[in-house]
Amino acid sequence: MEPIPASKFEEQYNLLRYGSGYYSGFQTEFGKIGDISDEATATKTLNCSNLPHNLVKNRYGDVLPYDDTRVILTAIDNVEGSDYINANWISDIQGNSRSYICTQGPLENTIFDFWRMIIEPEFNISVIIMLVTAEEKDKCCQYFPLDGNALYEDINVELVNFEQTPTIFTRTFRVVRGDIDRVVTHLHFTAWPDHGVPSPEEDYIALSDKADEANSGNNPIVVHCSAGVGRSGTFCIVHSYLHYIRDFVTAINSLPSISVAQSIVSMRNERMKMVQTPEQYEFCYKTIFKEFKKIQQEIKNQEAQQQQQQQEQQ
Repeated sequence: MEPIPASKFEEQYNLLRYGSGYYSGFQTEFGKIGDISDEATATKTLNCSNLPHNLVKNRYGDVLPYDDTRVILTAIDNVEGSDYINANWISDIQGNSRSYICTQGPLENTIFDFWRMIIEPEFNISVIIMLVTAEEKDKCCQYFPLDGNALYEDINVELVNFEQTPTIFTRTFRVVRGDIDRVVTHLHFTAWPDHGVPSPEEDYIALSDKADEANSGNNPIVVHCSAGVGRSGTFCIVHSYLHYIRDFVTAINSLPSISVAQSIVSMRNERMKMVQTPEQYEFCYKTIFKEFKKIQQEIKNQEAQQQQQQQEQQ
């Protein structure tokens, strides 16, 4: 789980990709991630999520938010459990806390809670990433208007713009509650099957970049799939590493060491089961590696150009 130097990253990627014997290296290492995560989180508590009045708000009984990192909503007077939502704060891979909120796809009885989380003044959310497809109606309810507006108790959500590419539906919502009036960008990635991974990776990198364009204030990004752990965790890992690699190169014009496995362990310490399958783990690596190679080539081209200029000046 030690960080891999940039000079060894391609070699390590290929070792994991091809492996030896029946199991690929990704499957073997993914098993180790599970063992380490289980040991690290053995003393974590789930008290709030298991309270009787909160049990009905959980989509899956085996995906619950840890008490120490759960998102706490502003409580509604005389409403038991109104501060609860099945969601956790997630740090990015550089240790910046509260970079993401990973949450389950809303249930019919938690739509209001979801929009309360979005409109919380302290959180200042401006981007939502949705990673379930339209066909997965049993995995996420319709929690936003497809046209016009919808009222969720005292929160009005109005669709003000819609654009689409083959893989991303971009909706702009105006969300109003009392004197809070906020514009929220909703990015619905439509090319991720529940039991698979997206292809090509460039589409996913485009999703990450689009999230950054919409999140000009560098606020926490809300990410959800169905359970809020597999596809959601994958987004957080990839998005974090794209930032990290680009920032590192900008600062010192070289590539950083990388430890995708350790980053997943760290995120699982904040929300259980983040990156849920070996296939998702491999997809993280493959997408990060694609960006790594692209930037590596850009650095080589820049160095060659500088060398040529120096030769011409001599």
